[in-house]
Amino acid sequence: MNNKVSELKSKYEKYYLKKFYNLDSFDKCSNANMQIIRIAAEIKSYMKTVIPQSPVDYSQFNIANFTGKKKDDKEYIFILDPEAVKKAKIGIANYCWGITDYSSLCELEKDQKKLDNMSLMDIRLKRGSSLTIYSNEKIVPRESSNFNDIDFTQKPRGRTFAASLIMKEAIKRRAFKGNISKTYGWISFNQLMSMLQNKEEEKLMKYRYCDWLVIDDIPPVADISDRHCLYRTSLFDPFFQDRVDMQIPTILVLKFNPINNANLEKQFGTVFRKIVFDNNNFKIEIG
Repeated sequence: MNNKVSELKSKYEKYYLKKFYNLDSFDKCSNANMQIIRIAAEIKSYMKTVIPQSPVDYSQFNIANFTGKKKDDKEYIFILDPEAVKKAKIGIANYCWGITDYSSLCELEKDQKKLDNMSLMDIRLKRGSSLTIYSNEKIVPRESSNFNDIDFTQKPRGRTFAASLIMKEAIKRRAFKGNISKTYGWISFNQLMSMLQNKEEEKLMKYRYCDWLVIDDIPPVADISDRHCLYRTSLFDPFFQDRVDMQIPTILVLKFNPINNANLEKQFGTVFRKIVFDNNNFKIEIG
């Protein structure tokens, strides 16, 4: 547990103690309630430090909030085709809870206790089941609250949202006896690339070996030379191979569709491609 998590945990312990038991210290708190507060504060602290807080606090959402709309001033506007929302939610639900039927998901998505009991996150971790979240860069040229008025031609939103829902489920397992995950990482592709190029091994250790890792905002690559491709893959392959060898899940968030992408291995490396297409792993298309 790093310093930032420890500091936040202390603050949330005091907050929950006052909110739920109207106490100012643990002196008069039972051991059972004290344990509940400490676990809740720890989970909240990890969510706040791992999951992105900008442009919105993604840690506050659950799968019921994944609607394909965003709030713009006083109204909600469509940013995803409703059918794409259903498909994405089923992908998330299948990975987290093994739910593959949309009507079943609609019945369960607001019952967090039932979902917690159905969780497959410990199994995903034990099996090292990675996940690729992807979409093409197209959707919404103009904002409208009427779906039928929308011409989807600009980039979609929801990839980071989806990844945050999954990371949140992973962190929540800290409250359960079967949990074996202890460490989490979230990094943008550009940040990772910079660390690899600059050989910042001390910083890279966190991301190379954490139990759960999200690599966000992975961009499509335009025409680059064969020499530069070789350089890139020489950086990526060892990093991803370490995670594959340790069988720990990597969540790749792509700003492009990797399916039938002839240049995927050339531009991102052999191991990256293996993560995307390995039968043990999962894919979620958004938009």
